Amino acid sequence: MIDLKIDALVLYKGRAGRVAGIEAKRIKVELVDREPVNVRPKDVELLHPGPVGDLKKLSEINGDVLTAWELLAGQTTDLHELAELVYGEFTAETAWSIYKHLTEGIYFVGSTAEITVLSAEEVRERKLKIKVKAEKAEKWALFIERMKRGHFETGDEGSLKETEALGLGRSDVSRVLRTLGISETPENAHGFLVRIGYWDETFNPYPARNSIALESPNIILGQMADEDRLDLTGMYALAIDDEGSKDPDDAISYEEGKLWVHIADAASLAPADSAADLEARSRGANLYLPDRIVRMLPRAATDQLGLGLQAASPAISFEIEIGQA
Repeated sequence: MIDLKIDALVLYKGRAGRVAGIEAKRIKVELVDREPVNVRPKDVELLHPGPVGDLKKLSEINGDVLTAWELLAGQTTDLHELAELVYGEFTAETAWSIYKHLTEGIYFVGSTAEITVLSAEEVRERKLKIKVKAEKAEKWALFIERMKRGHFETGDEGSLKETEALGLGRSDVSRVLRTLGISETPENAHGFLVRIGYWDETFNPYPARNSIALESPNIILGQMADEDRLDLTGMYALAIDDEGSKDPDDAISYEEGKLWVHIADAASLAPADSAADLEARSRGANLYLPDRIVRMLPRAATDQLGLGLQAASPAISFEIEIGQA
């Protein structure tokens, strides 16, 4: 158990504290800008036996840190010895200042009981890391300020990848939205990315959220089988699809009291269990989006099988007799 006295300077959860009362198993610790706490002795670390004055006046004071570091580089020391070497005395103020240097981790690391004085090479590496970290923090702060203004710049793409992944349903988090105080949902990510101009207002994230392919299959089709077919090219047929359709696959005819239904014969190019058939089955249907058609069969299948696109179109035709009820 550490030897604690009233007015001693202690460390509690990284904060400076003053011992204001001592009981059998509890000590009362005063903290800056917080209500006093009653804690166990093992919950605090003694920095200086005191007396410590006003905690608010504790600050890092000027001392010859560099000389002390040069003298002790590569060695170990403790809080008391290092404070005397840097400041010429061991007081509550100098103890706190040494602790602050220790937490910065540039010249000294370890605990107050055993402080390791870093080598010149280690100091250079740590200073470089601190510099890089500070530059990243500044870059992030400028980026967030642009996001608050809704101003996206070239080069911001990397910082928005996480938010983009959230908008596409591939992630559950976005540091950007969290920093801006926006709830982290795919819908909010979508709206935010459109507002700043990262996504066009017509961008559609829903296929990606549902793991739907956005490209038509790139599969080489086989040759159409040489089969005997009934020639219906002389029959007047009306396509069910509208005039602008790029893949007409249904048509109807009426002749001599009979209704004919014609359906493009996809199986003639994609026989059962072929690569094209398996891919088409996995997709289920063509996907019609505002900006594109994602096909379940390669484009070449439409060019060859689309009704009316060639002089003769292979189809499965059903003849339906229409009689009186």
